[in-house]
Amino acid sequence: MNGRARLSADEAVHAGFDFMLVLKTFFAIGEVACGIALFFLTPDLIQHAVGFFTGGELATDSTDFVATRLVAWADTFSLDTERFGMIYLISHGVAKLVVLALLWKGKSWSYPLSVTLFTAFIVYQLHRFVYTHSPMLIVLTVLDVVMIVLTILEYRRLRRVSCPPIGGGTPDAENEKRGDCI
Repeated sequence: MNGRARLSADEAVHAGFDFMLVLKTFFAIGEVACGIALFFLTPDLIQHAVGFFTGGELATDSTDFVATRLVAWADTFSLDTERFGMIYLISHGVAKLVVLALLWKGKSWSYPLSVTLFTAFIVYQLHRFVYTHSPMLIVLTVLDVVMIVLTILEYRRLRRVSCPPIGGGTPDAENEKRGDCI
């Protein structure tokens, strides 16, 4: 070895799980903050802001990819879009924050709950992707898939640690009935 301790597979899963918990928590807080911000933003204000920030770029390059997409998005931003975004971001963010808080506390039932919730988010995000073709939805979906995999692995690790097999087999059903296992 080169002086560095190598992580075991269990330690790597636990570290990855903790990292994703932090990342997802920041995303969830950001979602709630953006949802609240949408409450104060009007479609006109968004159009003016986008025009202000893209005006200089479009004056020099009227075909700029990012600037033209932002202007097109702002032009289609309606009050209905604002309301949907506000409700979606706040509810999505709060739901994630509740589940993530339960995971941080180590509640055993929160692991299957979070897998179910993130699977529902994936289904909805893929449904929206069919209509919007937004690459950000794919990024969010990949992060949710990683979170699901790490949650399942962490849940199995915790079960293995809290309920060691009796007699060399799988965790004993009697231990689970007594509540000795996660």
